[in-house]
Amino acid sequence: ILDIAHGEWSRDGWIAPHNSYLHILYRAGIIGIAYIISIVILLFSMINKSLKLKSISGILLCGILINWLAAANFLVILELPFNAIPFWSLFGLTYAYLFKTKAA
Repeated sequence: ILDIAHGEWSRDGWIAPHNSYLHILYRAGIIGIAYIISIVILLFSMINKSLKLKSISGILLCGILINWLAAANFLVILELPFNAIPFWSLFGLTYAYLFKTKAA
């Protein structure tokens, strides 16, 4: 009615679904499902490791990641650069913090 997103519809043919998981599924299909499952498995392994180590920092970092992944249900934040770069940086740093190996 208001002709707000006419340019985006005519250019892309699809407007983002306001859900990162549906957006990944729409764009990547079966590989996208495997991608989402691998993120969840890695997050659960990081939570498990931080609980085993009794690391408050690890638990808080995993909590931040859970918050971001919960927000991904309502926003497309895992793909857009201004949100994706801090998220994936924090995800990698948390993984490196929890699974660091001791040099011999």
